[in-house]
This record gives sequence, structure tokens and C-alpha cells, in this order.
Amino acid sequence: MTLACPECGAPPPPGTTPGRAYACPRCRNPVLARERPRPRDEPAPEPAPAQAAGAPLAPPRRRFPLWAVVSVVVLGAAYAGTYQLLTATAARDRARILRDHGPQVAAYPEPGAAPSLDDRVAYDAWSARNERYRTRLEYERVERVIDGAFLATAAAFGLQAAVTAALVLKMRRKRLRASA
Repeated sequence: MTLACPECGAPPPPGTTPGRAYACPRCRNPVLARERPRPRDEPAPEPAPAQAAGAPLAPPRRRFPLWAVVSVVVLGAAYAGTYQLLTATAARDRARILRDHGPQVAAYPEPGAAPSLDDRVAYDAWSARNERYRTRLEYERVERVIDGAFLATAAAFGLQAAVTAALVLKMRRKRLRASA
């Protein structure tokens, strides 16, 4: 009867019976355990020299999963594109405000209380201050949109990168347990 893995020769897990498939504990390939009678005149195979000396088997070579690196790079590119698309209009509005009013737009003060309509000169001066203040409010709104989109896309990318890292660690832990 043969229950060992045909790829790596690892012994089957405890409780394996002929006719049932199992995952090889070392290489994770599916193995169908089956009975194969050994001819009586054939001697038992001799153990390999490392096994004969009692030396432990070297664990299989571990490589970092390439799919994890590729997925993080692809996700990063997707989130960068999403950020650019979400903030295109806001970035254009911000550039227009800065071009028209300069960087001092962020320091425009509040216009104060509106004067009476009887004093036309004071009302026109207040109206100009009020327009500058409204421009500042628009500039701040656009900045909040851009900052919020950046935080949202960065958080989503970080979460998906963490999930990918957790999957890699889980797979490695499983492989280590299976090879031990």
C-alpha cells in the first residue's frame, strides 16, 4: 500500500485511508491514497543518506509570494488613479483660485457686519471684502475635498495592503505547520 506523496515522498497525515484524497503536508499537492501491492521479492527501499543518519529534513525553500507584491503594486496604481479622478475638478478649481487671487487667498479676513445700504461707498468696500472672503471659503472647501479624498484612498489602500499581508502571513504559517 502506498500513501506517501508521489511528488516529494512525504508521509501522509495521521488517519489517512486508501481511496481518499488528502493535501500533502509538505508540498500541499493533492494526493489520492491508493493501495498498491509490493511484490514479495522486491526489497524495501533503502532510506536516503540524510534520513539514515537521523538528520532532520531540510524544509522546502520558501519564496515570498510574488502575487502579494504584484497585488500591492496594482492596488497602489489603482488608488492613485482613483485619487486623480476624484480630485480632478477640485484641483482645477484650486489652481484657478490661486491663479486669480494668489496664495494670499488663504489669509483673506472675514468682511465683518454689512453696513447700511444708505452709505454706498462703505457698502461697496464691504461687498469687495465679502467677495474675497467667499473666495477664501471656496478655496478651503476645495482643499477639504482634496484632503478628504486623499485620506479615504490612503486608508482604503492601507487596509487592502494589510489584508494582503495578513494572507501572506497566514499562508506561511500554514506551510510551516505542514512541513513540521
